[in-house]
Amino acid sequence: MHLHLRPGNEADVPNFVSTVLAAFSTNPIHQRCLPRDSDKAHAFWRDAFTEELKDPNAYFLVVEAQPSPSDSPSQPTLGSQTQPQPKSSSQPETPEPKAQKVDEDGEGVFVGFAKWNYIPADTVLPPLPDDDAWPAEPKLATYFFGMLNERHAGIMGGREHWYLELVCTKPEYMGRGAGKLLVNWGCQRADERGVEAYLDSTPDASARGVYEKFGFRTVESASFDEGRALEVDGVQGGYVTCFMLRSPMHVRGTGD
Repeated sequence: MHLHLRPGNEADVPNFVSTVLAAFSTNPIHQRCLPRDSDKAHAFWRDAFTEELKDPNAYFLVVEAQPSPSDSPSQPTLGSQTQPQPKSSSQPETPEPKAQKVDEDGEGVFVGFAKWNYIPADTVLPPLPDDDAWPAEPKLATYFFGMLNERHAGIMGGREHWYLELVCTKPEYMGRGAGKLLVNWGCQRADERGVEAYLDSTPDASARGVYEKFGFRTVESASFDEGRALEVDGVQGGYVTCFMLRSPMHVRGTGD
């Protein structure tokens, strides 16, 4: 078995929903606002992903598990696979490949996905959903996710960047390299543009460790504890979010 990266599409939405709900099933904030077993949470994610796929600056990436190269010599290996490319006219002008289809015999298995966003300079981040759109605890959702948006805007200060909004892997495929493929894709796009990459990380130390291997560093943090005010950097609490930034790395041939 090897892993294959391709662009996501509307047919992937059911897998996006089930994967994100499973990935955040132990996250206390998500379970209060977007509980896994709630029909409203399923509908919330389904509608959000369906709409976001239309955004020309949103890039959904899917990792599939496929037969090993020795079994299927025509399949690309990780080193030679065709990668999804930016599609906005303000980004490097590289053709976007067609999404490779999952094999009809079921050999292509959905493993995980990510959503990267290209954020042009001086972009105003989109507003949060209305209170009545949240499946549960709308005041908490607006407070917490609003804080994430505010920190994102404040840290980036209107600079052009790539934003890793979401990366999720099915539990049975954790630790097999899918997450690294998904993170690496956006880091490469940022390096090609010579711009920073940004993300906010859950309290999962193992996830932060992966991001750090790709050059992300924590620049701010916020502590949240049962509805109390979010504190300034470094304060310990029940739930700590880390805001991470990655500087662009030199890309050969860019003229640096």
